[in-house]
Amino acid sequence: MGTIDSYFEANIEMTAVEPQLNLYDDHWPLRTYQPNLPPAKFVFNSEGDSEARRGEALDSLVCAGAIISGGQVVRSIVGQQSRVNSYTHIEDSILFSRVNVGRHCRIRRAIIDKDVELPEGTEVGFDHD
Repeated sequence: MGTIDSYFEANIEMTAVEPQLNLYDDHWPLRTYQPNLPPAKFVFNSEGDSEARRGEALDSLVCAGAIISGGQVVRSIVGQQSRVNSYTHIEDSILFSRVNVGRHCRIRRAIIDKDVELPEGTEVGFDHD
């Protein structure tokens, strides 16, 4: 991985159904440090009105201690102890550890460094001008 683009593509590729580097392959165990953290949590499941919210992650990897609180994560990696707040949509992105994404944010094709706090309403990866 010599460039940011190759790093991004290699990580996002792990969200595929059968990635080239399969983290779930029992014949090639992964040896890594595992901190003592609670499991990932997905909260809120309200439907129907215009302010519906649901904590969900689709085609994504969500690490221990992360909380998806009424936001939606698609084809992304969410690092340990990160939080995605209500009405937020994250797509094709990598969030490192302890990232806090405020309410009503939109993140697309981004790499967010550890310990970053994105304020409410932040948009990243839209309107390149």
